[in-house]
Amino acid sequence: MWRKFSKWELLITRPDGYNLWVDWTYDIGEKDVQYKLRAKNGDAVSTWSNIVGYFASKKISTNMNANSFTHELMQNYPNPFNPTTNINFSLKEESYVTLKVYDVLGREVDILVNGNLPAGVHSVEFNGESFESGLYFYEINTGTFRDTKKFILIK
Repeated sequence: MWRKFSKWELLITRPDGYNLWVDWTYDIGEKDVQYKLRAKNGDAVSTWSNIVGYFASKKISTNMNANSFTHELMQNYPNPFNPTTNINFSLKEESYVTLKVYDVLGREVDILVNGNLPAGVHSVEFNGESFESGLYFYEINTGTFRDTKKFILIK
């Protein structure tokens, strides 16, 4: 059941008086939180976005104890793996992050992260139990940083 957030929130104000407001609706399932967004500028209101959200089946943890960070995508471990592996990455600032998995033909096969994360070191567990053995790629994109690494699933 989708629940409506109670008010429009100001997302950005630019010097020329252009204000962009965001509204969102969300669904809290047994394991997942999903949300949709729409934007408003003056009287113009966008349509609802595609569903995005946090999926509890993907374990995401954050470590904020380090003193300074850079954007970095580390090699997963273990590699090769069966069926789970950990992917670590760091962000130098809060960023909207996508972390996706692709097969050897370049087809997107999984989305591990799709949302805002704070600065710091993050770890995501990938479970390849439902995938065939083979070479896969994982790619991070923050808008200002993009990197790809390869990993091998052996069953």
